[in-house]
Amino acid sequence: MAILQFMGDVGGKRVLEIGCGQGELASMINYAGAKEVSAIDFSQQAIKTAKKRYNLENLSFQNIDYREVKNR
Repeated sequence: MAILQFMGDVGGKRVLEIGCGQGELASMINYAGAKEVSAIDFSQQAIKTAKKRYNLENLSFQNIDYREVKNR
């Protein structure tokens, strides 16, 4: 996927995807070797679907507004 080429090497990095929808890109980033992927979306239904589709280690989905994300 072109977006992964644009992002460059994500191996070993912590990635935050804002507006993840149903989790397709977040799962690809996870498979590309990211250390941790946190994916957020405002839609409860999208997050519910993402959690069902992609139950992967080092990948988490949260139903929150991006303005509530704290630097950790």
